[in-house]
This record gives sequence, structure tokens and C-alpha cells, in this order.
Amino acid sequence: MDLKDLGQHIILPSSYPGRPHNMIQVFQDSMAIAHYYRKVDIFLTVTTNPKWPEII
Repeated sequence: MDLKDLGQHIILPSSYPGRPHNMIQVFQDSMAIAHYYRKVDIFLTVTTNPKWPEII
């Protein structure tokens, strides 16, 4: 029995959140928006933990 033959291979789309491809796509979209408006005073990203009491 070859383990490669078991199960199915699934390729997730770039819209699937949390995957590296999605993060790249979101970054590229934000760079396109910044390029469209030309003058960007600040480019801010925020990373949070939803389990923090301050976030809820």
C-alpha cells in the first residue's frame, strides 16, 4: 500500500484566511491601494490575540 494513494489532495484558494498565500494576497492588495492613492503618510498593521480581555 502506497500512502500517496490515500486521501485527497486539496489546494486551498488564496481567499482562505490564515494561509501564507492569503497573507501575500492581502499584502499585495494593500500595496496596490497605497500605490493608487500615491501619498501614504503611514502604513500601519496590527496583530492581536482575540483571547486578550482588552480585545473582547
